[in-house]
Amino acid sequence: MLEVLMHLFRRLLGLLHLSARVRLTLPSNPRVLTSLDQETGEKKRTTLLEVLERCPSLFGGSAWYTPTSWLSSGHLATIYCTLAAFDYDHLIYSRELILTPDGGQLGLDFTPPITEEDPIDSRPILVIAHGLTGGSHESYVRDVLSKVTRGKEEGGLGWRGVVVNSRGCAGVECTNKVLYNGGVTNDLRCALTFLSHYAPQAPLYGAGFSLGANQMAKLIGQDGESTPLKAGIILGAPWNFVDGHVFISSSWLQLVYSRAMATNLRRLLARQPIFKDDERLDYPAIYGNPHQTLYEFDSVVTAPLGGFPSATAYYRWAGADQHIHNVAVPLLTFSAADDPIVAATTVPHSAASTNPNLIFAETKHGGHLGWFQGFFRPRRWISTPVLEFLRALEEADGEKRASYETVPPRKEGRAPYVGDEMVLLKGKPEVGFKLIKEEIHNEAAEAAAEGMTRGL
Repeated sequence: MLEVLMHLFRRLLGLLHLSARVRLTLPSNPRVLTSLDQETGEKKRTTLLEVLERCPSLFGGSAWYTPTSWLSSGHLATIYCTLAAFDYDHLIYSRELILTPDGGQLGLDFTPPITEEDPIDSRPILVIAHGLTGGSHESYVRDVLSKVTRGKEEGGLGWRGVVVNSRGCAGVECTNKVLYNGGVTNDLRCALTFLSHYAPQAPLYGAGFSLGANQMAKLIGQDGESTPLKAGIILGAPWNFVDGHVFISSSWLQLVYSRAMATNLRRLLARQPIFKDDERLDYPAIYGNPHQTLYEFDSVVTAPLGGFPSATAYYRWAGADQHIHNVAVPLLTFSAADDPIVAATTVPHSAASTNPNLIFAETKHGGHLGWFQGFFRPRRWISTPVLEFLRALEEADGEKRASYETVPPRKEGRAPYVGDEMVLLKGKPEVGFKLIKEEIHNEAAEAAAEGMTRGL
């Protein structure tokens, strides 16, 4: 009886445009996963569709998203991301600072922190790529990781999480004249190479948000069968940067978001003294216009630093949609139809018809990385389907993916230490790592985002 009433209530909210069923685009021939039956010792075969059937928030009669009523507009949900305090889900991280072969630095934040009492082990790790100028302090990151790392007895997964903080973000200093951008994947590859040495027994899963979602999807597509990730979750990815530029320039309100992101990027650049004397940068052009858009910033900073003749050339190169056909592991994509920053029309739903690994989930509401529910204290709904999918996938997929092959090879029984030589990915000398620092820090105290617009 209760189920019938809930169904009728959702239908009523749907008529009022306050709720809607999650729209799924599924592969025509879903991937088959295998695992070992603990009782019989025989191999179990589970299709990706059967994995979804174990996710009630995505599949079946309960697969509806009902947003916070006063945040049902995509604009309101997105603005709330930047204004709300989000004074919950605080995490403690331990940071492993690694040097990349080109002289740059990445900050890998682990939670729960790596300590003598809680060393790295074989529990699965969710590897996260954050959004534009973001980091491990962002509320959307903390929301997912606080539940992924929670004990199974408390409804979590009992996993570990690691956030790959990009160059210049979340307190990571730029030590060479290379700034990250939305199409760069080698930094994530460096992080995964480090993890293959640091936690060789831990299954790795990837998740990306916004700009980091594009990076993660592009990486998985580029790597194909060689990826060390068992699966990926993509949230609010731009996918096609050219079409995305047209979309975010299409109205005065969307240009407000574009200018806010450009402001964030200018502040990030200003904090990195290594770029002060860079002849490729025209500082009067960068800081002379307080109303600079994202396209204008990409024209005067991202393109020249990345070696592109124009922002449009950078956009054509960056999009993950060019590599989606080559994805070789389960990939679940979330998007919101009312996202005012990323055009829902850029999501490559049609790729599911030819690739058995792709699932696209679209909600009617949610804004950009919002997906709030609950009236008085809105919380993000999105962590629920993320946890359901990861839990079901781990149970269904017992196969171990191979790690990246490195030079020198991994030393059995020994984790990387500060002072070790540089480790390089075999055949790709531009990818590798050298551990240079380890520390414990509190993300609430070290957000390293003063003056930034959060949540974008």
